[in-house]
Amino acid sequence: MEINYSAHVLSVPLDSVFRVIQTATADQFRVLLYICSNSAFRKEPEKNRALAVKDLHMQWADIEEAISFWDKNGAFLNSDDIRTPVIEKKGKSSDLLKREAPEYSSEETAVIIEKSNELKRLIDKCSAMLGKMLNKNEIAHIVSMYEYLRLSPEYIEKMFDYCIKTDKKSVVYIARMVYSMFENDITTVEELESHLAKEEIKNDILYGIKELFGIGARALTSKEKNSFTKWIEEYDMSFEMIKEAYEITVDRTGESAIGYMGAILKRWHSEGFTTVEETKAEAESYKASQKEKENKDKKQLGNFDEDEFMTAAIKRSYKDKK
Repeated sequence: MEINYSAHVLSVPLDSVFRVIQTATADQFRVLLYICSNSAFRKEPEKNRALAVKDLHMQWADIEEAISFWDKNGAFLNSDDIRTPVIEKKGKSSDLLKREAPEYSSEETAVIIEKSNELKRLIDKCSAMLGKMLNKNEIAHIVSMYEYLRLSPEYIEKMFDYCIKTDKKSVVYIARMVYSMFENDITTVEELESHLAKEEIKNDILYGIKELFGIGARALTSKEKNSFTKWIEEYDMSFEMIKEAYEITVDRTGESAIGYMGAILKRWHSEGFTTVEETKAEAESYKASQKEKENKDKKQLGNFDEDEFMTAAIKRSYKDKK
């Protein structure tokens, strides 16, 4: 038997492989071969994990488990490079995975569903959550999330539940949300729960702001949307802080001036204030310092007047003597 090496050769850590060749699973060997053949993944696994999930057709948790297995068996010189890289923040989604997603035909969809009872249950559950029978295109979207992205049924169900609660009941919209999450490396149930919890807090704050300004159900203007987003996301302000800034603005200007309110919140953000108590303490400290300054000025003014009086009296006395 002779190996056809052709133009490329793949190197593997031989000692580690032979140590576990009888016990390692096929998925563990797949992950090892993927790591050995993919320098981008070796360098920044967290940044490239979405593509790894797609290439390997495995969930990220299973890939991590395989990485840990090979780490324990000495396959890596520095396990920190594999398990705890510096994670770079991503910008706007490139929609790369969505463009590369397969378009399943009705026959292909039927074959995939027939092979998985888990997928059948997932489709039934999503149908029940939406309260309707799903059409072929909607079913294909769910199959894509499950088969192509390799997301767990629990993950997909949570996305359906969240979108339905926010009155977004289109399967196309839900699929778009799922791909957006995936491209931003939110691929586990735990990561999704954390992200959705933060989103719910933001939505609650935005609802509170709209009530303060009496906006109601109308759409936000560009200025309102940009300002509110900045306060919530960039400044990370709680609703209590925003409400305090609103009340100060109305007291000082007699109206709900967004620009004035934004200036207050910007200063609080730059000062690192995170609670209303901190802002009130600063206000009291400022008042005390101003009062002290006023008292000092009055005292200096009093001394000056007394000196002037004494000088004038001396001059008058001097003239009288003459």
